Amino acid sequence: MALVHGLASVALMMTALSGCKKENPLGVGGCDDVVRKSQAFTNALTAFQADMSVANCQKLKSVGEEYLNAARKCTLYPEHREAAEEALEAWGTFDCSEFAD
Repeated sequence: MALVHGLASVALMMTALSGCKKENPLGVGGCDDVVRKSQAFTNALTAFQADMSVANCQKLKSVGEEYLNAARKCTLYPEHREAAEEALEAWGTFDCSEFAD
């Protein structure tokens, strides 16, 4: 669960960086996708926190993986790329079966 909260913090930080989109209308560095995916991750996290079901966990895991893959492609923030690489490895071990009834 700590992994989920850590990713939520990163997602919120990347959402805050969405101002870069206005400065960068062409999507230089591949970071516009990260902002969009971080917003989707935040939405999935909110749904999961409201209802910790297997279905919502699987949605969160899927959206989280898309977000981390997008973060790996963003070249404007190398420190986020490295964190995404590490988080993606850990994210793969996140098991939704623990939320089964």
